[in-house]
Parts: sequence; C-alpha cells; structure tokens
Amino acid sequence: MNNKYLFAGCPLFSGLGPKHEEVLLTHGDSVDRLATDLEVVGMSGATVAAFQHKDLPIYGVQFHPEVDLTVNGRRMIRNFLYQVTVTPRLTNMDPFPFPLPH
Repeated sequence: MNNKYLFAGCPLFSGLGPKHEEVLLTHGDSVDRLATDLEVVGMSGATVAAFQHKDLPIYGVQFHPEVDLTVNGRRMIRNFLYQVTVTPRLTNMDPFPFPLPH
C-alpha cells in the first residue's frame, strides 16, 4: 500500500476529501517523462501515479482503483464513468450492479 498525492481539479479524483489517498501500487514499471500535452495529476514520491491530457478526456493511472486496498477506488471509477465518459447513470451504484475485477 502506498500513499499517493492527488492534485485537485482532475475529474477522476472529484469529491475525494484529502489530497492524500490510500491506493495500491504494485507495478515495478514507472513513467519517466510525459508527452508535452499530458500533465501529472498524481504522484507517489518521485513516481508519476496518474496523469491527464491537457485538452482531451484522456487519463492514466499507475495504481489499481479496482481493488479494495484503494480506499476510494469505487469513487474514482464512478467519476470516470459519469464525469469523463458518457455512460448513462444508473439509479443505484452501491453496490455496483456488476462485479469489479480483483
């Protein structure tokens, strides 16, 4: 388990209280640098944990929002579905109407 710093203003992290979120980062892979049209929206120490495109609805995360060890992962997935994509809203999202991968 790692503590990630998530910047405000990114739709993926909308509605999350503190700027530090408990998320699961298990990969040995990391991003060294981003293209000029991308910006960092989450860090873990010196490692890029999340990024977004400056103009387009394109996002990337290095952690696992789908697992229970990411405390607000379900909220991040909801944000992606309903604030980033054009997924129609369901009336009841707790619990998810479909299983999340583990």
